[in-house]
Amino acid sequence: MGKLDHLKGEEQDGIRGKLSLAGTSYFSDSLLLRVMVDMHNSYPALSIRLDENDSKTILGSLRDGTTNLGVILFC
Repeated sequence: MGKLDHLKGEEQDGIRGKLSLAGTSYFSDSLLLRVMVDMHNSYPALSIRLDENDSKTILGSLRDGTTNLGVILFC
């Protein structure tokens, strides 16, 4: 089962479930907030959580499955 397999959808009711996004402060403010708003407008039955944290913490939350999508800066 993939990380997003818990999201269910039918043509008549769209995608629903819970989605957890995480990003560093730069990406949370400039990218993920807009993605979250657009997704909520497209899929109102989808519950979306956005966490802002440092890269190391985000990688840990991806590893343990508490975050579905993380965006970090890697140099």
